[in-house]
Amino acid sequence: MREIVTALALCAVVLIAMVATTVSAAPARQIRKVGAADASKAGEGYPKTRQDVARKGGLPVSRQKQHTVPPPPPKPVLLYFYAAWAVPCKHQDPIYEKLKKEFGAKVEFKKIDVDKDPQLAKKYAVYSVPKFVLECNGKAIERWLGITTQQMFKSKLNKAIESCKAGHA
Repeated sequence: MREIVTALALCAVVLIAMVATTVSAAPARQIRKVGAADASKAGEGYPKTRQDVARKGGLPVSRQKQHTVPPPPPKPVLLYFYAAWAVPCKHQDPIYEKLKKEFGAKVEFKKIDVDKDPQLAKKYAVYSVPKFVLECNGKAIERWLGITTQQMFKSKLNKAIESCKAGHA
């Protein structure tokens, strides 16, 4: 009986040693190697040669020439702070809409209701409406308050467009 227990204990030790060796020798993760078997799948999206790569849309990114196109000049942003209940804003709205149609490609227009977005109104120190803020690159280049004529708007917007193109914002 003692011999059987000893033999079982010895088998258990050997088994534990084999498991420990196998676990420590196993790689942390398997890395798939690309070989001839993958190259045979060229019809399935795996290119075989550089010519195949070129036919499928160009060389790999590392071999493509990096062409940098300068970004377009920034557009000025006109922030129009208004309140739906304010009579001066109701008078200003038709002029604002005409300018939006005329300068829409050159200037970004944002109409902000101070009652719906009081945090933004506070950020721009809007205590009366209508208030206008012209920005370029996130910096205010001009602020004014009150009803503004269409001619004055055009003058201010054209000046802002030139300022943004020149990078003087």
